[in-house]
Amino acid sequence: MNIINTIIENKEWIFSGVGILIVGGIIKYFYRRFNNTSDLITVTIAGGAYLGPIKDTPITINKNEIAYLDNPYCGEIGTTVIVMKNGTRHYVTDTKSKIIKLTKK
Repeated sequence: MNIINTIIENKEWIFSGVGILIVGGIIKYFYRRFNNTSDLITVTIAGGAYLGPIKDTPITINKNEIAYLDNPYCGEIGTTVIVMKNGTRHYVTDTKSKIIKLTKK
């Protein structure tokens, strides 16, 4: 009974703290969701007869090392080319618009 009385007497600061915790958690969730500060992105390598034997293999690259994106076949899946600053080219299954969203370029 003593615990219940203590909770009833201090309900305002107990529940206001819980409210602040919940609101803080929601803000933290949306901040992390929409404010990705990581420089690494994961894309899927395209494969096939002309692109090489390895396909559907995820790779992680540093988005700051991307020189530009090339899309020679008008947005078809598997035709986006990521050209790195060192000249390396990655043919990926991700569309150019998806990569732009990932890199925010």
